Amino acid sequence: MKRVEVTDQWLYKYMPVVDEAIIQELEDNIEEYEFSDRFERKMKKLMWQEAHSWIGSFVKYAKRVAILFGCIIGSMFVITMSVEAYRVKFFETLETLLSDMIEYIYYDEEEEVEFKILEPTYIQ
Repeated sequence: MKRVEVTDQWLYKYMPVVDEAIIQELEDNIEEYEFSDRFERKMKKLMWQEAHSWIGSFVKYAKRVAILFGCIIGSMFVITMSVEAYRVKFFETLETLLSDMIEYIYYDEEEEVEFKILEPTYIQ
């Protein structure tokens, strides 16, 4: 039995022939295949996402900015509500801004307290 020494040169010489034979064998055994509608939709979606990859990164950064903005607003609200001077000023400002839409009605302690929210009136 003859021994074959496998070297890089031998591989470079014979591997393209082997590759071609393997590919030809696979192609001969393949029948016509019909992809499902679900697969086709997913492929179209994937191709669209690859073509418009900047949209995905924009959405990712927009979410981060929205979360950061929400955290800043939330922390400002917590700080405002935790300090009495800021809290009083905050509610006075709200009362000034929303005075046209809110009606305060006060009763004695024995009676129920009733608050009405009026529809906004616009000056013409």
